[in-house]
Amino acid sequence: MEDLPVDLILDILGRLPDSADVARFRAASRTLNAAARGVKSVALLCSLARYLRSRSPDTRSLAVPFKSLVASAVLGWGLVESVAIGIDYASLADSFEDVEEDESGYDTDSFEDVEEDESGDDTDSFEDVEEDESGDDTDSFEDMEEDEYGDDTDSFEDMEEDESGDDTDSFEDTEEEESGDDMSLMEVMEVGFLEGWLPRVSEELRALSISDLREQSSWRRSNVLALVSSHCRSLCELELKNAWLSVDGLNPLPSLTSLTLESITLDDENLSKLFTCLSHLQVLNLHGVGGLKEPKIHLPDLRSCQWTVSNAPISLAIYAPRLVKLMLSCITLRSLILETPALSDFDLSIVQADDLQVKDLISLKSLKLYSPFLCNLITAFPSAKTVEKLTLNTEFEMDGKKMISLELLFKTFPNASTLTLGPDAWSRLWPSPGGWEDGVEMKSLQGNVACVVDSHIDVVQAFIASMMDKCTNLSDFTILMRQQDADSDLLSNLTKRCTADWPRLKWKFGVFKKATEAYGFTGGWDIVWQRQTFEGAR
Repeated sequence: MEDLPVDLILDILGRLPDSADVARFRAASRTLNAAARGVKSVALLCSLARYLRSRSPDTRSLAVPFKSLVASAVLGWGLVESVAIGIDYASLADSFEDVEEDESGYDTDSFEDVEEDESGDDTDSFEDVEEDESGDDTDSFEDMEEDEYGDDTDSFEDMEEDESGDDTDSFEDTEEEESGDDMSLMEVMEVGFLEGWLPRVSEELRALSISDLREQSSWRRSNVLALVSSHCRSLCELELKNAWLSVDGLNPLPSLTSLTLESITLDDENLSKLFTCLSHLQVLNLHGVGGLKEPKIHLPDLRSCQWTVSNAPISLAIYAPRLVKLMLSCITLRSLILETPALSDFDLSIVQADDLQVKDLISLKSLKLYSPFLCNLITAFPSAKTVEKLTLNTEFEMDGKKMISLELLFKTFPNASTLTLGPDAWSRLWPSPGGWEDGVEMKSLQGNVACVVDSHIDVVQAFIASMMDKCTNLSDFTILMRQQDADSDLLSNLTKRCTADWPRLKWKFGVFKKATEAYGFTGGWDIVWQRQTFEGAR
């Protein structure tokens, strides 16, 4: 790797997800050490191993506090444009309750065993890297720093003990002076911790991501928004996860164009204060943001929005004249108002909305509708003549007696060229009781994807025949069977019959499984595999 161009080495190091890996590369050779100085991002996650070591009475005194390590890394890195710090929630959440059960002398595996069990986590600390690497005959990291560059930057171990030229108290002392609750050692959303280093790197900072441990941060209100908006005037991207956030003291951030909030309790029930100060957002991701009653989004520059509503607000409104892509997942609303004339890609998952107000979607090309009451949603949806890609799904059990006729789809979406039917939507679609209405056709439809949940081949063939009768330009057909039917003769027999009965079609066959998610109805499914089986004559 040392023979690679410096620019390429720098690009590789900049893509590493953890700055501890960058430190390891620096310790490997002088060439990599020199190249790593150009890395402008710091990313650190507190792993389960570090967490357990900081909690155990036997190893607590030997563990460098994670927050101290973060501060040392950021302040000693040089020019920093991106900082991402947080808790490895996937590993910590599983063991959090077990660890809390017995704080004094709890029975757990040794730290070494924990480290071995964690996938890809050989070590958590920078100080381990600075020791002589096994099998590495290079000088220690400290020697390389002194001999080759004359740089007085201490090793990460030394920085954690005493930052050179830093007249502030060490972060270890700060930790000791806190409330005495050693849980604060992991609380990365705590303002006192952030004040120790964020103002000193804020001038060049462009991206900031902070993820805390939900079990300890959700009941302590944080003023991190006020702190960030006071110092990071050039910040473009902000991501905050697992916290209770106050909007008191929030200042305008005209440079911020991307905001992500996940598993957040927000003291701004209508989002008015937040979006007044962050009015230039172009990308907005809200996943599980609680504390909302009647949220309204007024963002004139917004282009992309993903919103997973975790609680049940009374109403929801989006006013975004330049919004192009919207993914909205919610449960039950009294009203849903959308004024998004430029919207071209819309993914809506909703249980029910008593009042659906969707202004003319004159640019809409792709539409996905997921709802237990799909028929009511389609009926309430305004005619969308511009829609080309249409995806539908529902939950059969919740509204089992109400079927959806293809005539309704043809009239509401007359120009759709691709129709994708989820597993329960396929079960609902059939011609009207009296047969197909005269003159009802969908000549624009060229491709159909159907997730089939019926194990009777005759039923599937009858559905395909009905589609072929009214969709005379249909050329591509994809059949996806349930995962439990993948190894049966059903899929094989269906393949043979379909390709024989409709040889002009391009066929694909595959297997799907239903997707699961944390918040309510998902309406989703995943393709396990699919393959093109037959390409007929044109």
